[in-house]
Amino acid sequence: MRDKSQRLSVLIADDEPRIVQLIKELIDWEQLSLYCVGIANDGEAAKTLLDTLRPDIIITDIRMPEISGLELAQYICKQEWNTKIIIISGYKQFDYAYQALKHGAVDFLIKPINGRDLNNVLLRICEKKTHIEISQEYVDMLREKVEVAETKKRKQFILDAYNNVPKAVFTGVSFRGDTFFAVAVKADLSTSFSESDTRMMEKIDMVLKDEYNTLGVDFETLQVDDMILGVLGVKNSQVEGINRIIAKCMRRIRSRLDIFSHFKIAVAISHPHEECDRLSDWIGEAIEAVKCRTILGNVDLIDARQIDLLPPERLLTLQDSKRLRQYLETLDVTGIRAYIVEIARCHRDVCADRPRQLRSLIYEIRDVIQVQKSQWDGMCDPDAWKFLPFALEECVSFEQMLETLLSAIKDIIRICEEIRKTQNSLPIWAVKKHIDEHMHEDISLESISDAVGFSKNYLCKLFKNEMDTTIVTYITEARMETAKKLLKQTLLNISEIALRVGYEDPKYFSRQFTRFVGVTPKEYRRISPM
Repeated sequence: MRDKSQRLSVLIADDEPRIVQLIKELIDWEQLSLYCVGIANDGEAAKTLLDTLRPDIIITDIRMPEISGLELAQYICKQEWNTKIIIISGYKQFDYAYQALKHGAVDFLIKPINGRDLNNVLLRICEKKTHIEISQEYVDMLREKVEVAETKKRKQFILDAYNNVPKAVFTGVSFRGDTFFAVAVKADLSTSFSESDTRMMEKIDMVLKDEYNTLGVDFETLQVDDMILGVLGVKNSQVEGINRIIAKCMRRIRSRLDIFSHFKIAVAISHPHEECDRLSDWIGEAIEAVKCRTILGNVDLIDARQIDLLPPERLLTLQDSKRLRQYLETLDVTGIRAYIVEIARCHRDVCADRPRQLRSLIYEIRDVIQVQKSQWDGMCDPDAWKFLPFALEECVSFEQMLETLLSAIKDIIRICEEIRKTQNSLPIWAVKKHIDEHMHEDISLESISDAVGFSKNYLCKLFKNEMDTTIVTYITEARMETAKKLLKQTLLNISEIALRVGYEDPKYFSRQFTRFVGVTPKEYRRISPM
């Protein structure tokens, strides 16, 4: 590292402390051999520091109290100092830029400040002021470093927008283009495939960015869960033909990736927007649009402008709901299947141009079943029903959604039949259900007995015979299993997790967890992937 006598000094002048801090974070001080000699929060203070410090470079806002950035540039020019001037502004007016350059500014940058642009301007100043021939390899390395930092900020911005972070930080993030689209990409497995889904999505992500950038558009992406989300920036002249651009890109991707023979790929785009300040709304729109692929036949491109994304109306009538409940109450698998298939057939053609309505129909049927099922004491959810929402999201057609729902309903009826065949099992189901639903409370044998309507001694004996363990041991084991899931799947601290599984004392919880699992909660979280 060079000492200060060999490095160029930089004075930063801006009346907004957050902008000063942003500039300090964006500049690659070490690589450019620069150091910050001072900070001024208004024009008068900047003028004083100029007189006393004579910095090599000043980065100044164009509008400040007392003395403006333009007046500072004029003052430096009049003194005939060799201080290089970079003007920043929140305004794009040409006359501001003209006046700044007229008074000796080397560049005029528009807020939000782009780290890549700022460091490139500073790099040019460094090359001229030091008269050092910087190798092309060094320049490429520096620019690559700036691009990596810029990409990281853009990805974080997309993630914040996806998570609905209030007022996702847009300062210092830039997307090139006049008009922007949010993009959601979903891949659905159509046949057996050996490559992992994660690696497959990474491949698609890489090729997507490569091909879109080749077509002269700015495309930043982020893999979130089982989707790729992105922001697509295009010129105004490309907006009308955006669907052709995406179609062309998809054809080129297919020619490069043989994995497309195993997967169905859908790309959804939002309405176009001229600013990025409502990105979370657009991303939600693109996600809703890509979910419609199951109804539209898994087409390549889904344009939110061309489909109905308004909240869907209810399709099930009161009579439909009543008939479904009757079939379920009598455990009539054949009857309920035939009736649901008939409902779907009736609405399939009517709602052909409203894909979200058909998707909503599946969830309406599921809700009716859920309400009826919840009235059965002792009924625990089979895995097919518990994970039904996730399974429906993975379906590649409306027909597959329908079959997935029917299969889950069949499992419910099967379990209910088993309960009715073994009457003794009913209290056991009731005990387990009560424990699952009241795990965060102080559960006692007395409270369980009151809840399920059997004596404490009878329940303990029956539970031991059928489950080969005591109720007390089962409660602890159930709490530990839930704690393990919370440690793996959430960022809750140990105390919060302890409360959720019924332990007010986190130290006692940790001792119990270690005794049952073999490691402490902290160690378990560290060795268990999210």
